[in-house]
Amino acid sequence: MAGQDTVRADLDLVCRFVNTRGILADDPHAREEIGTPEALSAWWQAQGLTELHVTNDDVVEAHVMREGLRALLAEHNEAAGPDDEDAVVAMRTLAAELRLQVDDTTVLRPTDSGTARTGLAWLLAAMTLGRANGSWTRLKVCADSNCREAFRDTTRNRSRTWCSMQVCGARAKQRTFATRHRV
Repeated sequence: MAGQDTVRADLDLVCRFVNTRGILADDPHAREEIGTPEALSAWWQAQGLTELHVTNDDVVEAHVMREGLRALLAEHNEAAGPDDEDAVVAMRTLAAELRLQVDDTTVLRPTDSGTARTGLAWLLAAMTLGRANGSWTRLKVCADSNCREAFRDTTRNRSRTWCSMQVCGARAKQRTFATRHRV
């Protein structure tokens, strides 16, 4: 039941959800954590949703939501990809079907429970809360088109570009250095 769910509508939930798939554009074996109904159910249960029934259609909807969110976060980092516009349109179509309500404690929450769409509605609640308090634009995806991992930009001036300076940032700097010093 909804009262038993312990999921929190926060931006860390959005990051964790987006990062259920590793992009690695050249890797046909990229990580996929929610590729089956069982895996999606287990993932949502780990986030605090209880008594969840998940179907193959729910997996498809979760992927639509995930890639739509990834595309929105790319806008915060000027890291848009070629498929991002279509992903956002598909996500918005799905989001229009999800139902949220304000409960008696003025918390935005899903109207139903026990479905995979409950989890997707929690993601919308987190996004709405983040937009309201100004923290939404701190969520970004890595500017490396081969990575696109979601992260929270905690820098004072909101200038973080890569998920990891040690990996993606270092690669970008090496490419820039090599380009500048080519003969």
